[in-house]
Amino acid sequence: MGSQKYYSRSAAETYAFGRKIGAELKSGQTFCLTGTLGSGKTVFTQGLAAGLGIKKRVLSPTFILRRDYSLAKNGLTSFHHLDFYRLGSVAETESLGLDQLYDQKDGVVVIEWGEKFSTALPSCYRQIIFKEKNGGREIVIESKNSS
Repeated sequence: MGSQKYYSRSAAETYAFGRKIGAELKSGQTFCLTGTLGSGKTVFTQGLAAGLGIKKRVLSPTFILRRDYSLAKNGLTSFHHLDFYRLGSVAETESLGLDQLYDQKDGVVVIEWGEKFSTALPSCYRQIIFKEKNGGREIVIESKNSS
């Protein structure tokens, strides 16, 4: 499976790109977002949520680890935003109910800093890598499948 690349010159473009992907989603998926602090992960997630029709303000779950939102679009019913940044071990991910989230066929899961504990990720997910490049951001999307 190849990768897709997108170049963003601003937070507004990163948001719009996330919104476009959210608007096109037709089935539950898990996204693992990787990149340095301030690289656009949360802005992308806010756009993704808007594209899914979520009206609530989407905030980073850095301190509470998980935020859940209801939605009703294209057969999707839930949006879960998680953040592994402050976790110290893979054992700490167990309290987040990941297995139940991954089993939902009608839910979208976004995990920021998921690469910290790759063993806690599902067998299939989309990794989105945010890299600073030429004063903007290169956003690379790769499909991951370990089965």
